[in-house]
Amino acid sequence: MKNKEIKVTTSQVANIGIDPETVYSIDEGLKSLNEQQKSIVHSVIFGGQNVFFTGPAGTGKSKVLNSIIRLNKMAKRPKNIVVSATTGIAACAVGGVTVHSFAGVGVGSEHVSKLQKKVMSNEYAKQRWKKCEVLIIDEISMMEGAFLNKLDVIARHVRSTTKPFGGIQLVMCGDFFQLPPVKAVSFAFEAPCWCNLVDKSILLTKVYRQNSDPKLVKILNEARVGALSDDSFQALVEHMKNPPTHNPQAQPLNPPSLLSSPPPSPAPVCFTKLECRNVDVDAANGTQLAKLTSKPQSWHAEDFLKVDFMANLLKHCPAPKELILKEGAQVMLLKNIDSERELVNGSRGVVLEFVHWTEGRKEDPDLTLPKGWPRVLPRVQFTSMNSDEPGETVVITPKRWENMEGDILNSSRLQLPLRLAWSLSVHKSQGMTIPNLEVSLKGVFEFGQAYVALSRATCMKGLIINNLDRNGFRAHPTVKKFYEILEKSDEAEGAKKAEEKENRQLAVSSTAPKNPLIPPKPQAPLHKPSPQGLTEEQRKKIEENKAKALLLRKRKQM
Repeated sequence: MKNKEIKVTTSQVANIGIDPETVYSIDEGLKSLNEQQKSIVHSVIFGGQNVFFTGPAGTGKSKVLNSIIRLNKMAKRPKNIVVSATTGIAACAVGGVTVHSFAGVGVGSEHVSKLQKKVMSNEYAKQRWKKCEVLIIDEISMMEGAFLNKLDVIARHVRSTTKPFGGIQLVMCGDFFQLPPVKAVSFAFEAPCWCNLVDKSILLTKVYRQNSDPKLVKILNEARVGALSDDSFQALVEHMKNPPTHNPQAQPLNPPSLLSSPPPSPAPVCFTKLECRNVDVDAANGTQLAKLTSKPQSWHAEDFLKVDFMANLLKHCPAPKELILKEGAQVMLLKNIDSERELVNGSRGVVLEFVHWTEGRKEDPDLTLPKGWPRVLPRVQFTSMNSDEPGETVVITPKRWENMEGDILNSSRLQLPLRLAWSLSVHKSQGMTIPNLEVSLKGVFEFGQAYVALSRATCMKGLIINNLDRNGFRAHPTVKKFYEILEKSDEAEGAKKAEEKENRQLAVSSTAPKNPLIPPKPQAPLHKPSPQGLTEEQRKKIEENKAKALLLRKRKQM
């Protein structure tokens, strides 16, 4: 798994219209990227490479995707980027479409020849393929290997070229240690086309979500690979015996007037409980909401559909079609509003009161309400991400979720970015940060499921664990082997860069003026590694690559 070198020409920089040396220091959004994240963005935007990047939960994968999209828009001649994901939930989270919808293949279970005919007979699908210059696929870990191979064949056929994926630049992101494809026969990285599609693989390592709790980071790193140590397991057992204070239900508030001042004190934020089934989630939230004695308020989402069949995509939108709240309701924020104020996707809070909608103009000066909406908005008291201390008190205004296909808007939903948060499904929690989290590990059945559930937490103080089962922390053996190769590749590339840096420093020092009073230091000669220095595994990998290359050559000759 060798990464190709980036060659950025002067003409490329002129076409992009951005100086790669300074862009990361002048833009606030890009300035906060670490070196690994910058390497991904640089490889995609300036290198034009097909990139796969991965990493544990909370390493900023979504942030990197947003930075790629942001930097492309800043370019002199932006490329036509299509943002897609393997599931409807993930597609809504990144503001794109499902990769199945983009491809025009439906479920995609038929033979590739039938899928090719389906796409070629659909003028809209055919044009999507031809106009696309860059295809982003989020949650690639949930794509079956055979389906990726079908897409490669379709892309080359529709675009009339033998280039990998029809010449479309690919950006694939996901963590194969998390939830796998449903009824998967193989992973995406096992597809025959994978090695031809990926120019560069980057493993993100710096965890941001739990950066205030090194103990939890250690436990999650072990849980992710299915190798929970005795110390880590015992730490979870002790934590389960002595859980954080758990407020089982937010207490009802006395109904204030619409413009009461000061607002009432909020009830403590409850812990969001992760459930495996949606029916249990809805039942739990409905039961808790019914216990509140205050008057309910409801908001119906304003939906836009380019065509009727896009309605299915909006079913996966995190914002509900109808939102019903009461004062005292436990809620979760569904959009990143202001990260500096800790108003991000997953932030927890309690509804204090309902205020006249014009109060929301303090947050959004251009605020208008959709026709038919009540003339009130909820004021929410949020909790600090890493403590139980009160956070921001904010009037929540409507936000829009868009499903784009390049520059074309296919569907959208305008709704308050809130949902009831007494309970949530594990599946819908993937990608979220939940500061106050209760996890039940009873009945864990899938690889990576326990890790996904625990990794939503930000610290041990905000985590309650029920039904702890050590056998539930499992990682797929094929995935483990893949990441072992990926890590060795990263280490080899790091060593190569270090050697190149040292050689540059030696070259500079050799051309620098010499002080005749100081004798030169003897330098050891630089040697290239010999074939005898290769490990058995490296030799085996080289032979496998030779065999694959020979097979590909024979296929082309047939």
